[in-house]
Amino acid sequence: QGREIEERVMSAEFFDKDVFVVLHHSKDERESLIELVETHGGLSARTVTRKVSLVVCEDAESFPEQVKAAAMFKIQMVKPEYIKACIAKSTRLPETDFLTVDPSPASKKAKTDASPPTIDTSVLDVGSEWQGSCISPDDTFPFIVTITARSYDKEGKFEGTSLWPTMNGARAKLRGTISSIGAVAWEEYEAIIVPGTDELDLPIKYEGKLDEEGKKLSGTLVSPDGEKSKFDIRNTKKSTLVFGFIAPKASFAGTMTTDYEFTLLAKTKESDGKITGTVTWPALSGCQTKMRGEVTGASLKWQEHEHLVGDDVEVPVDYTGARIATGGPVIGTYKGPSGAGPFELTVK
Repeated sequence: QGREIEERVMSAEFFDKDVFVVLHHSKDERESLIELVETHGGLSARTVTRKVSLVVCEDAESFPEQVKAAAMFKIQMVKPEYIKACIAKSTRLPETDFLTVDPSPASKKAKTDASPPTIDTSVLDVGSEWQGSCISPDDTFPFIVTITARSYDKEGKFEGTSLWPTMNGARAKLRGTISSIGAVAWEEYEAIIVPGTDELDLPIKYEGKLDEEGKKLSGTLVSPDGEKSKFDIRNTKKSTLVFGFIAPKASFAGTMTTDYEFTLLAKTKESDGKITGTVTWPALSGCQTKMRGEVTGASLKWQEHEHLVGDDVEVPVDYTGARIATGGPVIGTYKGPSGAGPFELTVK
């Protein structure tokens, strides 16, 4: 008898960890459907994001923004009868016979031809971190943007903070908006005062666009004196998501990025802060390069410029970073022949 009860409980949770958005004109009916979902192991959400597994909706025309978001994230929309049918069969049924929106290739093609390509804007989510560089006419400055608040309504407002390691750890509050096609605009409007750090000249205004993969955000910034610079930042820390969309027979494609450890050995340092030394890459056949650079306060700039052992590392590569806390790591960005990215250097 105990085993029968256990099996009945397990079979009742066929929506286990799936996330549903329920759209309905009737508040009572909506709450009733949500209760059914949660009773059988599912979760409910109020807005459509990439975390959502299914959207339950009888009348798609009455919820245009949510339908648009579902299409952008490639989330299927089903009729309310789907929930009740699953409960009647005590299993999670295929959605095919309960779809609200026509999923045919012809229909998808017509939508694609009529509107700009959609971008997965949910990557700009709370907790996500974007690292990269501001490239001015005179210099390159690494900076980090962290998102602290985000709305998924039509306005697409978000808030966050910025950190400028080579400006002695200067920080600022920021706020902006993101559209459904990935156009992003924000401004740094208020300095975050931390003892021992510099203060930015504000406001600084940004306009840019996400790439189609949602991995890079590029554009132009305008400083208070009207000077324009380019910026390029990449998503280096993603927020925690609910993986209800991973199911049997689901297929995925992706890329892998490998972090390579290196050792920087400073051999000389002059009174004006100029340094020379070597950089060793243990995982790249022990490849070793010459480096030269300069220390200014908490900032460190250097360049790998010549091979000493092996040639598995491209040269030249320029590094710009800074230590933002006593005893902490040097954080910054590198730029080489094949690309750019963040780095972190810890004193041994």
